[in-house]
Amino acid sequence: MQPLKHKRSNDDHAHSGHPGRGSRRVREHLALSSAENNRCSYCLSAHRFLAKNGAKMDETEISMARDAGVTKATPPTSTPS
Repeated sequence: MQPLKHKRSNDDHAHSGHPGRGSRRVREHLALSSAENNRCSYCLSAHRFLAKNGAKMDETEISMARDAGVTKATPPTSTPS
């Protein structure tokens, strides 16, 4: 018996045709967020290019994905005793 072949879809909202992976757009969102969090200029440059040219993300969406990777630490609040 032959294994079932998974039908690939070019639909951006569908998965990429690889079980267990998200769409290209979702993967680039995650990559941009991680690269920003890691402060890796090489990764940011590469994934910005891939997001713009491969996943067809606009500048606003790329910026929002990068902003998601920035951790904004808030100082602890003291509770009155």
